[in-house]
Amino acid sequence: MNAEALLSFPILVLAALCLVGCAEPAPAPEAARAPEVIAIGRSVRGAPIEAWMFPGREPGFLIIGGVHGDEPIGAELVEAFAERLRADPAAAGGRLLVLVPRANPDGLTAGTRGNARGIDLNRNFPAPNFTAAARHGSKAASEPETRALVELLATHAFACVIAVHAPLRCVDFDCEAAGPIAEAMAAAGGLPLRRLGALPGSLGSYAGVHLDLRLVTYELGRRRAPREKTAEYLAPHVEALCAAVRAAAALE
Repeated sequence: MNAEALLSFPILVLAALCLVGCAEPAPAPEAARAPEVIAIGRSVRGAPIEAWMFPGREPGFLIIGGVHGDEPIGAELVEAFAERLRADPAAAGGRLLVLVPRANPDGLTAGTRGNARGIDLNRNFPAPNFTAAARHGSKAASEPETRALVELLATHAFACVIAVHAPLRCVDFDCEAAGPIAEAMAAAGGLPLRRLGALPGSLGSYAGVHLDLRLVTYELGRRRAPREKTAEYLAPHVEALCAAVRAAAALE
C-alpha cells in the first residue's frame, strides 16, 4: 500500500462508521411477556378460576376453555394459545386478551361434564331461555363458576367471545355479526361451519343472543389431544384463534 493510500484509509473507515451510525436501527421484536393471572372466582370445591390477562386496549377478546370437564382439549388449546401470545405478543394486535383455560376446574379434575354438583355450566347462564332442571340448576347462574364468567363479561368490553368445546368438529356462531370471525376460524382450523342454534341457558344464548356480543363456539373433533404429536394437532387450531383476533379487529 503506497503512502497516499495509507493516509486515506483512516478517512474511509471513519466515513463508513458514520454511515453505520446514521443508519436507521432495525426494529427490535416485541419481547415475550407473561400474562397477569387473576382469580375471577372459585369453584364449588374452592379451586380458583383463573383468567390470564394479556393487557391491551378494549374492546378486547375473551377465550374460554374447559366449561365441560370431560372436554380437556378446550383447556389445552387455550393454554397453547397463551404460549403463542407469550412468544409473539404482536399476535394480540394490541388488544386486551383474556383467557380462561379452565372454567370448570372441578369437572376437569374429575373428568365430568358438569361441576362438582353435577350442573352443566353451559345450561346455567342467565339467558332468557334458561330452563330449570336437575342438570341445569334450580335457577339461572346458581353455580359459582357461571357467576364468575358472568361478572367477567360485565367487567370488560369484549369485541368477541370464543368458547372452545368438543367433539362436534365444527364452528358455530350465535349472531350474524360473528359470521366473519367464524368463517376465518373455520378456514384456518380446517373445520366446517355449522349453526347449532341457541341452546337453553348456554353461553351462546346469554352472551351471543342476550348480550348481543360476537360469540363463536369452536368445536374440536376430539375431547382430548393425542398423547403423541399434541403440539402438531393443536397448531392449526392455535392459528384459528389468531385468525379470530385478526378478523374481530377488522370489524371494529
